[in-house]
Amino acid sequence: MTLRVNGKSESKPVVGFVVSRIGGEDGVSLEVMHWIRIYLRQGLEVHIFTGQRADGHELSELEGIGVTVKVTPLADPNPEDPENIEEFARLHEPGRRDPRVVEERLLPRARAIADELRVWVERRSIGLLHAENFTLPFYHLAMGIAVAMVVEEQSIPTISRGHDFPDDREDLYHWSTTLPETREVVNRTYMRSPSVGNVAINTKEARYFAARGIHDVMVIPNTIDVHDPRVTKKVSSEKLAELRRVILGRDDPSTFIALAPVRPVSRKRLDVGIRFLQLVLEGLRVHAPEARIAMLITHDLVDGKPQELEALERAAGQQPAIELIYGSERLRQYAA
Repeated sequence: MTLRVNGKSESKPVVGFVVSRIGGEDGVSLEVMHWIRIYLRQGLEVHIFTGQRADGHELSELEGIGVTVKVTPLADPNPEDPENIEEFARLHEPGRRDPRVVEERLLPRARAIADELRVWVERRSIGLLHAENFTLPFYHLAMGIAVAMVVEEQSIPTISRGHDFPDDREDLYHWSTTLPETREVVNRTYMRSPSVGNVAINTKEARYFAARGIHDVMVIPNTIDVHDPRVTKKVSSEKLAELRRVILGRDDPSTFIALAPVRPVSRKRLDVGIRFLQLVLEGLRVHAPEARIAMLITHDLVDGKPQELEALERAAGQQPAIELIYGSERLRQYAA
């Protein structure tokens, strides 16, 4: 493919996405699919390198138009895998930390992934690499190191998009007291090559990069293309009314539904969302005095700790016209 620039023909790059998992309903997968659609609309060729794929209609549709998906089992981000659990414990858990895990398991796995990545980059003639969210240790870490190795070796133009940092999950990673060996190896995933453009999803995440000496960061928020029919399919008014009844558990035309497509964990700051909805509600009640708002939290409760859920419930309880709905089970049953 070629692109006309200032009257000259220039080849368009082939874009290679490197992402730990693809095709599911998690935020990373959904946002990657959004970026892929943008690249495809520009006429670019796109291929995917991943550790895990979920079979879904949209991913199959992309494969039908030439997008390929290379699955590398070594980079499978399954958090229930005993080997991943053991590696995590030896890297992060107080009382079980063992610096030998870096040389014994982590770096060998990273080198093996890098070998596969090099072959894939060459075979697919990748000219632009898009590395998605390798700032977080555990199952992203070996793959993140592999990406950094290949980028630094070959100076491939790269977009590195990071939005999940270990010191943002202090209760899980105990980052402030972690081993120097772990801290050193994690820092390798923050790519500093001149060929890398770093992207953060908000200014808070940009500050995390700055704290590591990376200041040239572009902020591009997560978005949903509401005009794309593959994202927002039109449904009949009858179906919409049925879905509202399923979500709310009642017929209630005075209640507005605010979508919160996240897990109910504290770092998602749903408490701030509740305060924002209260301001929205004040505006709605100028014209609709009986208006209420239901915040629909779409993802599972499995990651939510009891104390986090209690804090969220307290925040909602202070706003009597705002209710919380944990909709994962309701939506799953409705989809079935």
